[in-house]
Amino acid sequence: MGENTVFLAAYARLPQDIAAYGLYKSVGVYAEVEVDTGVIIEADVSFYSQVSINMIRAILKGKNIVLDREVILKAFESRYWGGGRKAVITAVKRLFERYDEVMEQLERDPIPDLTDEYRL
Repeated sequence: MGENTVFLAAYARLPQDIAAYGLYKSVGVYAEVEVDTGVIIEADVSFYSQVSINMIRAILKGKNIVLDREVILKAFESRYWGGGRKAVITAVKRLFERYDEVMEQLERDPIPDLTDEYRL
């Protein structure tokens, strides 16, 4: 992780009629986001299918979590037709909400500059 990034996680319940439900019960969508720019540096999802993981990463990675919300949601709605589609879209929307919450918190209590003491 970078020195000026945050890690976000959001979850949504999967439908019982898909294989992933037996393993996970819910889907997690994860992102590392640059604090200053809002750009999603890295993304992941708690699915076992590498194709699903790659698709979700491709849709999220490099996008701006604030400015590109509609673009991201439209991409999921038009391109992602895997099992748990609604759950993935819900988790992505919750990821947006989580980002907003974290940014509000960081405005009140900024990340201390620890670059000299703790190099990652």
